[in-house]
Amino acid sequence: NLTVAAPLLAPSRWAQWLHAADAVKVAQGGARETGRMLAIATARAYLAVVTQGRLLQVSTSARDVAQAHYQYAAQRYQGGVGNYLDQARAGQELATSEAQLEAAHSALVRAREALGVLVGADQAVDCAGDPELAVPPELGGGAERLGDDALVLRGDLRLLQLRAWAAARLFRDSWVDYLPTLVGSVGPFYQNPPTLTQPLLGWQALLSLTVPLYDGGLRYGVQHERLALYTQSKLNIQQGQRQARSEVRAAHEALQRAEQAGQASRRAAELAAQAVQLTTLAYRAGATTNLEVVDAERRARDAAIAAALVEDTRRQAHLDLLIASGYFPAADGRAGGP
Repeated sequence: NLTVAAPLLAPSRWAQWLHAADAVKVAQGGARETGRMLAIATARAYLAVVTQGRLLQVSTSARDVAQAHYQYAAQRYQGGVGNYLDQARAGQELATSEAQLEAAHSALVRAREALGVLVGADQAVDCAGDPELAVPPELGGGAERLGDDALVLRGDLRLLQLRAWAAARLFRDSWVDYLPTLVGSVGPFYQNPPTLTQPLLGWQALLSLTVPLYDGGLRYGVQHERLALYTQSKLNIQQGQRQARSEVRAAHEALQRAEQAGQASRRAAELAAQAVQLTTLAYRAGATTNLEVVDAERRARDAAIAAALVEDTRRQAHLDLLIASGYFPAADGRAGGP
């Protein structure tokens, strides 16, 4: 016996085919969203390498200044002009600067290794220089205009819309669970020896119609579950849009504040560096003590580190604005930032 059967009318299976196609689109959207998150993590790691490199330069410069001051204080003490207290203070400041320099080296190595992992390299990856972050074309329109762009450009919002569309189709097609199913089958046979009721060769055809009448309330429960999922997906879209607008406003304000803070921190670092030079000249001329020089060096180092951190905050705020508004990464999959 050989039996071949095929569904002639199967609305529920056809609906499952469409739902599977929607699930594929959702999975593809999830893959694109994963790529977006990877690009964001890589950009942040890139900025971390840039910042740690800047902090290393600051620590190196502070070490060089402290070393020069220590050598001068040691020469004065050996020449009988200075005292051991000045040399001890200068040595303590040099040791502190060297410890910070070693910590900066370690932090830079970690940042480079993290960037190498994110870009798929089996080694540390360095940065060529400071990144040039793209400027959104609607930056002049304010946070509201950027918020409108985010609703269209952001990949996470598009993924939420895909999920909502799939949930809507799933709920809309719940009526097919009540439709009958028609299955046709054909079975040729061979009977040897033949009988009175069954010849040697022949075939049989059968049409089977299945009408679901009662299933214990399963279909109603599934329909209610699908409605709940669809409602949840709509609420997720609304929440995502509100969150996106909030992130754009916060990033826009943070960028403006960070730019103002960056200008102030750069002025502070420049003035602190001038203070070190003037204090050093005054100390060598005998107009001040070694304590003022050490204090000026500490203030200059702290001001330079603060300026580097504020600059990193400004770059991070700029990147956050690009991410929140959907301009990073670019919609075609390329990085639209550094």
